[in-house]
Amino acid sequence: MSTPELVICDVNETLIDFSGLGPSFEVAGLTPSSVHWWFATVLRDGFAVNLTGGAVGFPDLGRRALREVAHLSGVNVSDETIESVISSMAHLGVHADVVPALRTLLGASIPVVALTNGSAETARAVLEAAGVPVEEMDVIGAVDVGGWKPRPDPYRRVVHDLGVNPRRTVMVAAHPWDLHGAERTGLMGAYVDRTGAGFPSYMDPPTAVARDLVELVDIIVEL
Repeated sequence: MSTPELVICDVNETLIDFSGLGPSFEVAGLTPSSVHWWFATVLRDGFAVNLTGGAVGFPDLGRRALREVAHLSGVNVSDETIESVISSMAHLGVHADVVPALRTLLGASIPVVALTNGSAETARAVLEAAGVPVEEMDVIGAVDVGGWKPRPDPYRRVVHDLGVNPRRTVMVAAHPWDLHGAERTGLMGAYVDRTGAGFPSYMDPPTAVARDLVELVDIIVEL
């Protein structure tokens, strides 16, 4: 792998730390570990809607997913509680390795794009509040460039619009499905293994793997 022309970063869970939702989930009567279940449910429904040509906002997906998780957990949640949980997303932070890793990329004159399946506006606000140098990056919503990842359209559009070579573009994510989509589209994948579960053998393997975003960026920059 050569020094890339562009690095694209996933946002939710890759940059933004969803563990910050734990206290809100506890107030709602759910365990902090339910956050992962909830987000998987959000993705499930979002993928289904987007792959069939529809569109739905992240907050609506989040509300419905929270109702489902609460119901299956035997917990009754009010509309007010649900709104409180969804609103708390605006106050999330980023993982401790995010700012130094991004500064390393930008310091090496490598352009960075944050590409989210959520709202670009919300992502930008959360990242900026957490100290991410968003003024030096692009923050793009996948729905604005062809639909949710991992369908090929958003990867292709970003690469095309910025005029870079896809084979010299790296997609950074904590989600194997995102990197599988990027690799299938001709990009290089870089996996930050935040769960420690490793990368699934049945997906196209990423070009680089590390447990920490700083370590992963060091690999990207040095090769």
